[in-house]
Amino acid sequence: MKEKNLVKLQGLQIGRGLAALAVVIFHAKLILIRFPENSYIKLPFFYSHGDIGVPFFFVISGFIICYVIDKKSFVLSIFLIKRFFRLWPTYFFCTTLYVAIYLVHRNLPAVDVGYGFKYIITSILLLPLPVLPALQPGWSLEHEVLFYLFASVVAVFFGVRGVFYGLIAAVLVSIFFRLILPEMSGVAMQWDYHLLAPINLCFLFGVGLYLFWRSRSDIVSGSASQHWVLLLGVILILAAPYIVEKIPFSLNHSGANRDLRLGFIRFAIESTASVILLYGLLGINSQSFFAKLFTALGDRSYSLYLSHFMLIPIFQYVHREIIHWPQGFAEPLCILFVVLAILLAYLVYWSVERPSSLYGVRLAN
Repeated sequence: MKEKNLVKLQGLQIGRGLAALAVVIFHAKLILIRFPENSYIKLPFFYSHGDIGVPFFFVISGFIICYVIDKKSFVLSIFLIKRFFRLWPTYFFCTTLYVAIYLVHRNLPAVDVGYGFKYIITSILLLPLPVLPALQPGWSLEHEVLFYLFASVVAVFFGVRGVFYGLIAAVLVSIFFRLILPEMSGVAMQWDYHLLAPINLCFLFGVGLYLFWRSRSDIVSGSASQHWVLLLGVILILAAPYIVEKIPFSLNHSGANRDLRLGFIRFAIESTASVILLYGLLGINSQSFFAKLFTALGDRSYSLYLSHFMLIPIFQYVHREIIHWPQGFAEPLCILFVVLAILLAYLVYWSVERPSSLYGVRLAN
């Protein structure tokens, strides 16, 4: 079992590092708003589809939360305390700093950009919002927190399989109330506080993968079969966004729930690709430079995912007010953005995320 734990930990961390890096590269284009589109090279895949890292994150969350709660030593209160101090202090720090940076960047009163007191507090508390929170990547954390609460409470009474069947029920209820009923009645369902969001498909796939992985006693790290699964996963994760774009026209007709229909289809396709890629990653047990590099990046992926967004208004402000970069500087600026984002993530990790996580562990114990 010791070997299986090692394989799981390194594979998951590498996956988290890759997902976070994809999102950072995807957001790098936001610093180029003052550059003509024909003045820089649009990186294939990452420029348009790097956001696939988010559903990949959700699949990983479904897997790893089940791994945590599927233990005889699992205690709900301890789990919630550790999760709180693992997530919230870093999110509070990054959100507060981002709001301050953004207001300076825009040089506007908070009310002029919709940053009212209620909105800021709701954003900081990670409560579900019908719009993006102040720190925009935080929208995914709203879904994560709801999943953590659902999975941990259900697991206390019904175990991990109860979480799996509960998510199946939630997805079916979601399809009925979000798609079928509006088609029958003509009345579209309004915002549901994320309880019936299509993204629950990603968590469902992650939980399903965990149950499959747990049932396998013959997983050998570095085996030829795992290598082929990993290769297939890479191909599918790269192809998934393009497959979504090529959905048959019969599934892409207009209507009140067109975006929701496409949302369910999109997350089903991307979750399938993510599951295969993650299963391939679970077979990695390597001491190579790149494996260590992405494992270390995965350890800091949460800080990277949140803190990189703070650099965007800074880059925009410098270009608008201080240095008017020539058009040829677009690609070097993107590279600089990614490098600084990683360095900032290390700083946030060591100064905020790690200390608060360790405090949560001590408090829980």
